[in-house]
Amino acid sequence: MGTLAVSIAGYGASSGGQEYTNTNISVKVNGNSLATFSTKIDCASYEQFSPRGNPGIFRNNNTSNPRSWCPGALVPMRYFDLGDIAGKTIQVTLGVGNPSPWTSDSQYVTSVSVLEH
Repeated sequence: MGTLAVSIAGYGASSGGQEYTNTNISVKVNGNSLATFSTKIDCASYEQFSPRGNPGIFRNNNTSNPRSWCPGALVPMRYFDLGDIAGKTIQVTLGVGNPSPWTSDSQYVTSVSVLEH
């Protein structure tokens, strides 16, 4: 049996940068669609840990200030069942939906792991 673990978040602080967006991520394994998930996250509960408060980062993440990660928080890891993977080659493809506008300092930091158990 196998499990796919995916963590992804947009970074780029310029106006329109991916740090201030959330998007849908599509996951394919060996060319077949496995899942789609949103990078949307609510940062309100982390404001209490910010030494300077900075309510602009921590509030309204579901309306006027979308985010795909919160300062002081872990980027969520998503897990997907792969079924029996013993002896099989696994090719994972991630698709980022609506990445525009795109700024020169934007990027998606990504971690992908396949766990056999």
